[in-house]
Amino acid sequence: MKKFFGLCALVLFTCIAKAQTNNTKPTILDTSKNVPMYIVSEASYPGGIGNFRQYIDLMVKKLAPDRFGNEQGVVKVGFTVQKDGALSDIIIIKGLSDETNAQALKIIKGSVKWRPALQNSQPVEQKMSIDITFKL
Repeated sequence: MKKFFGLCALVLFTCIAKAQTNNTKPTILDTSKNVPMYIVSEASYPGGIGNFRQYIDLMVKKLAPDRFGNEQGVVKVGFTVQKDGALSDIIIIKGLSDETNAQALKIIKGSVKWRPALQNSQPVEQKMSIDITFKL
C-alpha cells in the first residue's frame, strides 16, 4: 500500500514538474490565434523627461522674481497629452500664489508638442502631472 501511494505521488509530481517546464517562455503575440498585441508606451517630451525638466528650469530662471513674487515652493500642474501631442486640460493641482500659479500655467502652455502615448500602436490621450519648483 505504501508503495502504491509512493508511486502515485511520484507520478503526480512528475506530471506537475513537466507541466511547469513546458511553458517557460511566455509569448507576447500568438499569431496563430490572432491575439491582439497591446504595447503601451508613455507620452514623452522630445528628448526625454530630462530635457523637459531643463526647459522648466530655464523658464523659471527667465521669470524675474517680481513676476512670481518672492514666494518659493512647488506648484504641481496637471495636463493631458492629446493624440496629436498637444497639451490640454492644464490645471493647477497644488498651487502657491496666484502669480506663481499663473507663471506655472504659462510655462506648461509654452511647451512644444509631445510624443503621444501609444496603445496597440495607436496614439491615445494620457493624463500627466509635473512639479515646478520656484526658488530665488
